[in-house]
Amino acid sequence: MFYTLLNNLTCFFYTHLHSHYDRVYDILFNPHTLSTKTQHIMGYTWLVLSIAFLLAEIGTPGLFFFVSFAIGCITAAIAAFIGFSLIIQCVTAVIALCLSFYVMRRLFAKKTTTQTLKTNIEALAHKTGIVIKTIEPHKTGKVKVGGEIWTAQAEEAEHPRTIEKNTVITVVKIQGNRLIVK
Repeated sequence: MFYTLLNNLTCFFYTHLHSHYDRVYDILFNPHTLSTKTQHIMGYTWLVLSIAFLLAEIGTPGLFFFVSFAIGCITAAIAAFIGFSLIIQCVTAVIALCLSFYVMRRLFAKKTTTQTLKTNIEALAHKTGIVIKTIEPHKTGKVKVGGEIWTAQAEEAEHPRTIEKNTVITVVKIQGNRLIVK
């Protein structure tokens, strides 16, 4: 009894699924056996998908992410209307999608600069100023750089020297909130 049931199920699935298998095979690999109506339905399906991706792009402004998917769907729709198989349509969609991602990235990617604009205390490096309070060796004094008064210390050297008032100095580096000058 079990053998008979198994045999009947096998025959049923083979006869019904085999016809569906042939249909799937034709859609995937042999589009010339399909009717023009079926090919147009596949093309219109791709177009509906592209419209859905464009609507998704409208919902996410500034990304230009879904536009690439829409472009891929449109190229697949063109392939479907010409009469190519579903496999070729999918390959066409993926290639167009990758190319459009590349082009979108090139066109809309923000250009990064390697130079950074120095601000605040970092902008003072290598500027000149004038001593307003004498700078003794290993002690601090006051300098005026760019119209602002800063605490300053003389640069470490083999022979430390005193930098007198009204002497023009150059900022060598910044150490904390203190300028190192020479």
